[in-house]
Order: sequence, then structure tokens, then C-alpha cells
Amino acid sequence: MKELITIAIGASIGGSLRHLITLVSPRLHLNGILISNLIGCFCMGYILSSEKIPATWKPILTVGVLGGLTTFSSFAAQSLELIQQQKFWHLCSYLFVSVGIGILCCYLSFKVTQIFKL
Repeated sequence: MKELITIAIGASIGGSLRHLITLVSPRLHLNGILISNLIGCFCMGYILSSEKIPATWKPILTVGVLGGLTTFSSFAAQSLELIQQQKFWHLCSYLFVSVGIGILCCYLSFKVTQIFKL
């Protein structure tokens, strides 16, 4: 239960950071979501590979803070894991389903909401 609470606190920090980035980024003529995703991916790689970060902090930082900052970093980490395991077929299907079917689901829900005025 303690880990769940600390992950939730981390997620609120990450979500607040994402919101701050999206507020500041237009002033810099940047895409806030893209910046959040790239920062999250960079940090995910560091956290997963660093031996300096205690194992007990990794879920708080990855699932919590980076999960709140962006879910794209978790997507990148899972893709990296498949590359490291040399499961390239799994990687291709994971990428196709996550991106292709994910966008299709978003489009379908958008259309259903418009059609039924939900």
C-alpha cells in the first residue's frame, strides 16, 4: 500500500510537470506533448540503466513521475525490452497495435461520440 501511495504522489508530480511544460512550450514555439514525451523517454532510459538509483525508487520514478509526465516513456521502455530480448516480431506487432490500433480506437471513439452526441 505504501508503494502505491508513493507512486500516486510521483504521478501527481509528473502530471504537474507535464502541465507546466505545456504552459511554457508555446512561448518557446515548441510542442509541449512532444517535449514531455522526449524528456520522459530520456529519463526512462537513464533510470532503468542507472545503478546509482536504488531499486526501491525505480517504480516511483518510472511508473509514478514518468507515468504522470508521459505514458510514452513506458511504451519506449517496453519496446526497448523487446529489442534487448531480440523479439523483433513481437516488437513490430506491439508497435503496430499500440500506434495503429491505438489511433484507430481514438478515432472510433471520437466518431461515436460525435454521432451519438455523448
